[in-house]
Amino acid sequence: MSRPTEANIVIDMEDVDKDDEMDEMGIDATEAKTSRKKRSIVWKEFEIITNSGDMKARCNHCKHNLAYKKGGATTHLKRHLKLCTPRKATLVGKDKGPKQSLLSFDVTEGDEMLSIFKYDKGKVREELVKMFVVHEYPFRMVEHEFFTKFCRSLNPKYEPIKRQTLKLDCMKMYISEKESLKLALAGINKISLTSDLWTSNQSIGYMCLTGHFLDSEWKLHKRILNFCPLEPPHTGLAIADSISECLIDWGIEDKISTITLDNASSNDLAIRVLKENFEAK
Repeated sequence: MSRPTEANIVIDMEDVDKDDEMDEMGIDATEAKTSRKKRSIVWKEFEIITNSGDMKARCNHCKHNLAYKKGGATTHLKRHLKLCTPRKATLVGKDKGPKQSLLSFDVTEGDEMLSIFKYDKGKVREELVKMFVVHEYPFRMVEHEFFTKFCRSLNPKYEPIKRQTLKLDCMKMYISEKESLKLALAGINKISLTSDLWTSNQSIGYMCLTGHFLDSEWKLHKRILNFCPLEPPHTGLAIADSISECLIDWGIEDKISTITLDNASSNDLAIRVLKENFEAK
C-alpha cells in the first residue's frame, strides 16, 4: 500500500476546507458538484420541470414536455425546435431561422390544389408588363407612390422598379413573343393577310398588317405581324414595299394565300406589285 505524499495531504485538506465552507452556507457538496452550467443552446428555449417525480424538458413555445435526464443528450430537443409550429410563427420575418410558409390555391383542370406559395420576382415583373401593355398605362405609373403601396399591400415582398426597367422588360417580352410566333408560323402552310392605313391626329401615317391562319387542329388564329409608321406619300409602291419587308422579316413571303385591303386606288397598285413579286419567286 503506497504512503500518502505531502502533496496529496495538502489537496485533501483543501477539499475538507471547501466542504466546511459549503456546510456553513447550507449547500450540499454533492449537489454543488452535479449542478453544472448547461452549455447547449437549446436551454434558451427549454426549461427543466419535474412531473410526478420525473424530470422533463418543457418547450417555451408550445409547452410540450419531452423526456430528459440530467446530463443526457439534447439531440431530440433540437429536433423538436425545428418542427415546433409556434416557434416557426415567431421567427417569421427574421433573417435567420425557419420561416412559416404561405399557402395558395392552384386550379388545375378544374381541381383546386393546396400548394406552398413562393414569391417569384420574375413572374411579378412579367405580369406587370402584360398589365401595362394591355391597358396602355404610362410607364411612369410604375413609380407612383400609391401604386407601390398598393402592390406592397398585396405582397410585402414586392420590389418597385423604375420606368426604364419596365420599358426594357416590355422589349424583352416583345422579342420573346415574336420568336415564339415565328416558330408557330414555320409550321403553317398558308397565311391570309389584312392591312389598313390611317393618319393620327399628329399627322403621322401608320400601317397595320395582320395574319390569319389555321393551326393543326383547325383553330383560327389572328396575329398582328406589323404596326409601323409609313412615311408619306402613301403610294401603292410604298405600301407594297412595307408589306414585303414585313413578310421577309417573318419568313412567310412564300406562304401568302390572300391579301385583303380597302378600295383605295393606291392599294390596287400595291396588290399588282406584290403579286408580281410572289410570282417571281
